[in-house]
Amino acid sequence: MQTQNLLTLHFKKRETALKWLVGSFAYCALFMFLENPADKTISLIGREHLILFCLYCFLCGAAMIINFQYCFSRFRIRNRFLYGLMMVSNLCLGLVATTLMPPLSANGEISVFATVVHWITGFGNILVNATVALILNLKVYKAHNSKKAKILFITGTSICIADLLVFLLLTLISGDPQKAKNGFFEIIPIFVTYLVLYVMNHTDTVSDRRERDLAEKEYKADDSRIFSAVSFALLMATVIFFNHYAFIRNPIHYTISMTGIDYPGGFNFVCVLFAASFACNFIMLFKKYGYKNIFVYGLAMIGSLSIVLCAAFPTTMNKDIDVLHAAGALIFFFFSMAAIMFFMLSRAKKSRKHRGFLLGMTAIVVAVIITLIVLFIILDQRYGRTGLTEIVPLEYIFAYFYLENFTDYFEREGKKKTAKKEMVIA
Repeated sequence: MQTQNLLTLHFKKRETALKWLVGSFAYCALFMFLENPADKTISLIGREHLILFCLYCFLCGAAMIINFQYCFSRFRIRNRFLYGLMMVSNLCLGLVATTLMPPLSANGEISVFATVVHWITGFGNILVNATVALILNLKVYKAHNSKKAKILFITGTSICIADLLVFLLLTLISGDPQKAKNGFFEIIPIFVTYLVLYVMNHTDTVSDRRERDLAEKEYKADDSRIFSAVSFALLMATVIFFNHYAFIRNPIHYTISMTGIDYPGGFNFVCVLFAASFACNFIMLFKKYGYKNIFVYGLAMIGSLSIVLCAAFPTTMNKDIDVLHAAGALIFFFFSMAAIMFFMLSRAKKSRKHRGFLLGMTAIVVAVIITLIVLFIILDQRYGRTGLTEIVPLEYIFAYFYLENFTDYFEREGKKKTAKKEMVIA
């Protein structure tokens, strides 16, 4: 029993590390390519998107710490110097974010001291993470005599060294580090770090295949772990980017589509994220409970993907174009909500928590319908709009997907009932 508990704990830590790694990688990759990385470094992008940059630093630092800790414990590596260097480097990512903030200097510009601190901590973090990851990979290769780990070490080391040499060469030729502002010099070693940690922590490349077999037998951990991590990453990316985008303007007076007139790139990006994250999380939800209602499944998929129509036909305050745009938005909203409500209705008899969420969802849908009737029929339909009719239900769906797919919030109720029955029988 104790061995089984330790095995369960091990794979729970592994799943947590995988979700952080994939989620962080997805968000970081999206952030890095907000602008052309060939012309702008990550920091230059961060000056234009400071809030997103702060989230980037937090997610990257947290994911690195969690996955490095798991790697140290999984392979029983007890090198205090490497561990301490990794911790300090990733904890200092907070300085990378704060040194970009203009209030640090009186004239609104970044001071020389802040620039030096930012450059040392930012570049140092990338260098340290890549170095520590490759050293750990070398130790694992020597301990397990894995050919795949050897190939990964040689390839990753060669790429990072070549990247650093090209950067130094361009800096020496130009005579000014500022002229070598190419984001790919940062992106390449960051991606190598993610790849090395993924291979070491979340595949059987360097460990015995028996470990995976035990996982499938005792903990029922199969290939769905990857899909779960991708779904989690998409959901978190959607939450972060949607909330950032929705509050660019006052959501009481501006809908997301109205903001999209001035920020079309961000609007299209959010629509694609919605389609991908909702589709994946609906699939996870139905698969979790073995729910096979084709009608509800169709509602969920049509609703999730219809948001792409809003990107294909952006609002222009023109009635003819707005009809298609509004159709995509309404199908996305009502079909997605209906799919969730039908699913929760099927669970209502067995679960008190699902009943509670169903009542909350019903109240939100009724409130939205009444608001839309008032705004579009009684008031001027062109200007009588509010973003709250979009933000409130979507935040509710975000919370539901997270609690249902990535926590045991709804499962705990079943466990309590089972425990009570066992006590009565005893």
